[in-house]
Amino acid sequence: MADGGRRRAYIGSFTAAGGPGIVTATVAPDTGALKVLGGLNGVPDPSYLALSTDRGVLYAVSETAEGAVAAYRVTGDRPEPAGPPVAVDGNGPTHLAVHAGHVLTANYG
Repeated sequence: MADGGRRRAYIGSFTAAGGPGIVTATVAPDTGALKVLGGLNGVPDPSYLALSTDRGVLYAVSETAEGAVAAYRVTGDRPEPAGPPVAVDGNGPTHLAVHAGHVLTANYG
């Protein structure tokens, strides 16, 4: 995502395995090198992420037995929660997509 000419990368990780959750980094335009800005442990195991079409909201699955999707505003250096996580009525959501104003998940179960 470009923000004031700066490109961002958002990286999900498994908190159950010691990961920091969602990591935000800047991307150097000439080399592609990442510089970590910080992490956010908002939901457990945010393994898959997707940006809204306007790039103002980042969605993350919580790849857990209960399964949920969380939304974050991404206007600054750190994503900010846009509300509480929402259950996906399936376990182990592993993928998500944003389409026609809807967030869709694919679940293991």
